[in-house]
Amino acid sequence: MPVADAALVRTVAATLRHGGDEARELRDALAPVAAQARSGQELVAFLRASPLVGEDLFFERDRSVGRAADIEGLEIPDLEMPDLETPDLETPDLETPE
Repeated sequence: MPVADAALVRTVAATLRHGGDEARELRDALAPVAAQARSGQELVAFLRASPLVGEDLFFERDRSVGRAADIEGLEIPDLEMPDLETPDLETPDLETPE
């Protein structure tokens, strides 16, 4: 869901949850759109029609640490870092007991 639609979805959900005439009108207005929504049945039918049905397939994820990447010539924008004051971490002079 696009971030821009989040507030709209929350408002619709709250209206439907509250009930009443406004919720009924909203349900009636959304009914044609909801009827067009896909269930998972199309995906199931697609997978069942696959030529791979009945094959014993085994997939394993590559868990290696990755690969080396050549980033020579890659332009990386300078990021402005906040100016953090670092406390003075000098070691104090300690007298050595004799």
